[in-house]
Order: sequence, then C-alpha cells, then structure tokens
Amino acid sequence: MDKAQAERRLDELHKYIQHIFTLFIGWFTFFGTVNFAAMGWMGASMSITGNTFNGIAWLVPVMFITQNMCGLAATYFVWRHVKDYDLRVLKLEERLVHGKEIYDHPSSVPIKLYTQVMWLIGVALAVIAIVWGGVLKILLHL
Repeated sequence: MDKAQAERRLDELHKYIQHIFTLFIGWFTFFGTVNFAAMGWMGASMSITGNTFNGIAWLVPVMFITQNMCGLAATYFVWRHVKDYDLRVLKLEERLVHGKEIYDHPSSVPIKLYTQVMWLIGVALAVIAIVWGGVLKILLHL
C-alpha cells in the first residue's frame, strides 16, 4: 500500500468511526427519550386512574427492561468495534509517520473520550433498567 492509499484509507477510517459514533449517540438520545416518555405516560396514567392498570400493564416495564439490556449489549459491541478500528488507525499511522511505534502513542482517534461516553451511556441504560424494575414491582403489587 503506497502512502496516498494509506492516507485515503486513514481518512475513510476516521469518517467511518465518526459516523458510527454519531449514529450511536443519536440512537441513545432517541432511546432515552422513549424510555422517559413511557415512564411519564405510565406515571400520569396511574395518577389519573387512581393507581389502577389492566392485567397486562406489567408487559411495558418488562419490554423496556429487556430493551435496555439489549442496549447495554449493543453499547459494548459498538465500543469493541470502535476500539478495533482505533487499532487499525494506529497501524496505518505507524506506516505513515516515521518513528512512530505501535502502542507508543495513542492514535488520532479520541478513543478515551469515546470509551468514557460509552461507559456513561452504559451506566444510564443500567439505571433506566433498574427504574423500570421498580415500576414493574409497583405494578405487580397494585
């Protein structure tokens, strides 16, 4: 691979990583909004109807608990994917920058920031799942 091809590939990898991370943040924003809107709807419905729900209302929190667990798994998979691409970028940069040893310096991908953001999203998803567990407990004891 010549220098021009390596630079093109490096640029493509950066754009791809940015695209994946942007999509991930967009998904989390939408998903968090849906979770909170559903919680608000259930809370408002409980206050209007005097804490009564029909017999299958427990399915709503079960569905959201399951979805949040899947969201945690997806967060891990996206993080692993971005981390793998960070290594590819680092290897290309080693070829392009003379004197740069792999693992000597971080790549130009802000992997530390991406990792921290994904950890926070994972914590948020876990907390939301726990809150849904509380909602489920309340519904089962009504």
